[in-house]
Amino acid sequence: MVGTDVLLVTRTNQTPALAARTEEGVWTDAAWSERFVDMVTGQPSLYDSRAAAVATPSGLRFAFWCEDPYPTATRTERDSIVFADNDVEVFLDFGWGYYELEVNAFGTIYEVMHVWRDTFASSPFAGDPLYAIDRPDIFVFGGDEDRRPDSFWHGTHERGVRISRTGYDFPGLSVAVHVDGHLNAPTVTSRGWSVEIELPWPELSRLSGGRVDAAHAWSLPAFIGRFQHLEIAGVRHTAAWCLRAHGVMDTHQPREFALLTYGTVGP
Repeated sequence: MVGTDVLLVTRTNQTPALAARTEEGVWTDAAWSERFVDMVTGQPSLYDSRAAAVATPSGLRFAFWCEDPYPTATRTERDSIVFADNDVEVFLDFGWGYYELEVNAFGTIYEVMHVWRDTFASSPFAGDPLYAIDRPDIFVFGGDEDRRPDSFWHGTHERGVRISRTGYDFPGLSVAVHVDGHLNAPTVTSRGWSVEIELPWPELSRLSGGRVDAAHAWSLPAFIGRFQHLEIAGVRHTAAWCLRAHGVMDTHQPREFALLTYGTVGP
């Protein structure tokens, strides 16, 4: 597929407060991605869209720059359906499952932890009472757009379904958003908006079985992208732009993720 196969995580000894100012601080020395590509076709994104990642002493930090002449957001409640707005998204694949995070221009957060059913018994959540089947925040998920007759229950992924918890909150997660212009002002042109996210090391280490931290080299499959809803001739269209094209309109395809790489990772 087309796009960026690897996003390098650079290291910094600084731990500045999150400000989502991507043109200053630790982000001036970060290894920024190339312009995102269309998730399906691999063509360059309509609006300039880029991301970077740095390892701070306290956690793994991401930044997004999203060109957008008319930034908008509507969702304000945590874990509401943020992808119905324009948003940025980070998925981290740990093998047994993956973490999903979405943020809109209000800074509203949506998080889900997806655990593959075929590896649930060996995941960090095996035996966790918060994954009891009778909890209201536990769902079986087949994948995006898989509720069709031939894939209604099992989805189309070769590993089958995920056990997904919408009530999961990443411990210590921090998010900041900056709008360079005006939010929800459809008659005033803006430059865009930026997002800064930090995921603390302790939970990253736990989820990765001790592999992901600031002291050792590692590589982790990751989806890093944005969704943009565009109204054209009165019809709403959804664009998906990310590091690496998947060939399908589905973020839930870890085998198609780019690699987030820190330090020198051997063969």
